[in-house]
Amino acid sequence: MHNNTLLYHAIEGFENVLFAEAEAKYAYRGVLTEIGDYYRRFLATVPISEGNSYLIDIFRIKGAKKTEYILKGSPEPYSLLTPYDMVEVNYHIGPEMVIWPPAPATDQQKIHVFAETLINESLMATFDYGDVKVRIHMAACEDTKLMTGKALKSIKKGGLKEYLILAREGEASEEHAYLAVHESFRENSQIKSITELKVNGKGTAKAMKIELEQGIKDYIIQTIDEGPQYPRYTVSGNFPITFSGRSVHIRTKKDKISWMQAVQAAELLAGGIQLIEKGCPTEFRGIIVRVNRMAKGAKENSFIIDGKIPEGNNFANQTIIVTWKNGWKWGFKIKFAKKNTIILEDDPGFDVLGEKIYNRYYPIGEYKGPATFLISGYAEWRK
Repeated sequence: MHNNTLLYHAIEGFENVLFAEAEAKYAYRGVLTEIGDYYRRFLATVPISEGNSYLIDIFRIKGAKKTEYILKGSPEPYSLLTPYDMVEVNYHIGPEMVIWPPAPATDQQKIHVFAETLINESLMATFDYGDVKVRIHMAACEDTKLMTGKALKSIKKGGLKEYLILAREGEASEEHAYLAVHESFRENSQIKSITELKVNGKGTAKAMKIELEQGIKDYIIQTIDEGPQYPRYTVSGNFPITFSGRSVHIRTKKDKISWMQAVQAAELLAGGIQLIEKGCPTEFRGIIVRVNRMAKGAKENSFIIDGKIPEGNNFANQTIIVTWKNGWKWGFKIKFAKKNTIILEDDPGFDVLGEKIYNRYYPIGEYKGPATFLISGYAEWRK
């Protein structure tokens, strides 16, 4: 099993993540069997004020008739609070088999559900730690079953922990998209509402509006379009948005744009401000023809590519996503790039010889090439 890094962008160090996305279709290879099936999660950190932010969480699954979105709190004691009239129930949910050692799962290894209700509106639930509260808001929850239950904190140490479970059912050909926002606060929540927005255009775009205090509104658009040719989308509202690419965040205050940022975007026009012109994408793609590794005596860890780095770009501190022919994707931090060389922070752990890739770490072996790459690129505008 291999988890693919699809998108990763950080600023001021690799740890300060703005946007990240991963997929793990092969974790459910017995269920998600069709070529078009997917199991993807997109996360974006959005600042509100100095030292205060919230987390966008978009979880998208296609290929399953039933899906569940499950949350639990941290190891510290907490209470799970929901503002809904719940019906008392008594049943267990969870896997039928334990992976290792292989054996039928017992009720003790599952979640004991003790209350449920059907949600047909936006959702809110709170993990209350006393001094600090962690709240989840979710949009577009039509025909979503909300469940609360308990399961073991630890099989070895015992103890119970409360769980929040959201479940949906439908056709395997339909996408299940969970559009959530997470925030932590001490006194008052700064998020007033979260709404899914209608997107015009044929493709995979999802859009949300998050209303904050002091007249602030955030607009998030996210797609799973592969590119490099991206569909064009428009979003209606107080000001029109035209976008193509992978991810964008726009902040307004009293309906005037304060700032915009986009990752792997091919076009962005909002409120009369053109951040990215059509035909001038932020991304850069190509093929890796050679790998230099310090572990083999090279002076640097780097990729030699089949083209030249665009003028005016060195892609410092950005992420290069490498894709092998088998579909595996790997993310590496870039020190900087020049001419036909992309210098990396760390050992990539593989070599390229002609049309073959040799992985030097787990899973060690020979794989088919070529090794292609994508640098998503980033653009921003601030008032």
